[in-house]
Amino acid sequence: MDMNPSTMSNMTEMMMMKPYLHFTPGDILYFSTLAPSSTGAMVGTCLVLFMIAILERLFAAYARSLAAKWKGNVRISEDPPCCEGEPLSANAGSRRTTAPFIPRVEFQRAACRVVAATISYTLMLAVMTFNLGFILSVIVGLGVGELAFGRFGVRA
Repeated sequence: MDMNPSTMSNMTEMMMMKPYLHFTPGDILYFSTLAPSSTGAMVGTCLVLFMIAILERLFAAYARSLAAKWKGNVRISEDPPCCEGEPLSANAGSRRTTAPFIPRVEFQRAACRVVAATISYTLMLAVMTFNLGFILSVIVGLGVGELAFGRFGVRA
């Protein structure tokens, strides 16, 4: 194994990550330059994670309301009535089960999914540091966000 200075630096960084639940500052969050080392920096980082978690629930409510709007705008047509004297086909009277492909709607739906996945993976990476401050901030933020925005986009 080649032990050049950059390899040693990477091994040292990997050894610094604690594989157990802890509250200690100094964990690298997303980038090596983003490692809150003081108590104030930890509080600030936890507040940012709390706000990102609320943003995730807000975006989920927005996506649900868009989906409900799109569903309401799609008109499901029935098959044309059969002519007299012709036998009824197996599909007579059936309805379309999927919405038609409308590029504007599908691109919006895909963009919503990309943004939602990005936010979710960002939160997941913060939780994977095993820092309890980060974990609790994400959990409480998701709870507060669901409490605030969970009713939007759902039918009563």
